[in-house]
Amino acid sequence: IAKDVETIKTKYGEQGRLHARVDAVPVWTDDEDASVVDIVFKIDEDKVYRIRNFDVHIAGDHPHTKTNLIRNLSPIQPGDLADPKKIHLLKRRLEGSQYFE
Repeated sequence: IAKDVETIKTKYGEQGRLHARVDAVPVWTDDEDASVVDIVFKIDEDKVYRIRNFDVHIAGDHPHTKTNLIRNLSPIQPGDLADPKKIHLLKRRLEGSQYFE
């Protein structure tokens, strides 16, 4: 069930719904022949978020080069849907680039 919840959250994230909440709620039904459990997914979609600005501020030697480097590493651009996976991917790329301390 946890995997299903994460899959649903991922799908909503791809649509720019950063703060979508998904809860799996078991609903027990009494049946004389067998006990049955239905899983109901309660979803709060939240609103759609988009990337508005992509500002890079770097002090030190060659800040222009580093600014372009960050923009080239980025899977997101202004106007894109705010996909949590892409935001996390950018963070990992920056951490793994070895250009920053």
